Amino acid sequence: MNSTLLRKKLHFPSDLTIMSLMKIKLHHPAREVTIKGPKQAGLLLKELNLSKEAHLVILGEELATEETVLQDDAVVEIRPVISGGLL
Repeated sequence: MNSTLLRKKLHFPSDLTIMSLMKIKLHHPAREVTIKGPKQAGLLLKELNLSKEAHLVILGEELATEETVLQDDAVVEIRPVISGGLL
């Protein structure tokens, strides 16, 4: 049976693609999750129920803005914003 006929019989699309997922590293508590992209950084925080005012999204070694589009194969780090100072 040729591959085209087999695909039709099994109801596979003719152009199969391998889906990759974004790898998200979270801190406090430390954990890793995977999410389907592409997705804007602001929407990622919303999906994870994290406040954009209290978290930084880091893509590689760069801070991502809310509008930064994170691709499927991205490795992203999300860190809480910690402030302090002298009184």
